[in-house]
Amino acid sequence: MNTVYRFDEKEPPVVTEKILREELKRRQLKRQIIWLYLASVIVSLCGVLFAFLIAPACFVAAVCCIVGACAYLMFAGMISVLFYGRRHRVYERNV
Repeated sequence: MNTVYRFDEKEPPVVTEKILREELKRRQLKRQIIWLYLASVIVSLCGVLFAFLIAPACFVAAVCCIVGACAYLMFAGMISVLFYGRRHRVYERNV
């Protein structure tokens, strides 16, 4: 049988409790950011649905709601990327 991995050539990286805890914190942060972004998508969808409800009465307000929902999604995405990137760098530096 031909083996693909050669385990006797290299030493595996040392895994400590600190490294595992930092990885756990990073994964929890990533999970929290995903939940917050999904919540912001739901809020934006509510804004778009509201825009369609008020469109017959006031078209300008409906367009403003749609533009606001798009801007809200864009800024929420940028903030989550910046927040995750900053936190990720801090965790890497401490490890």
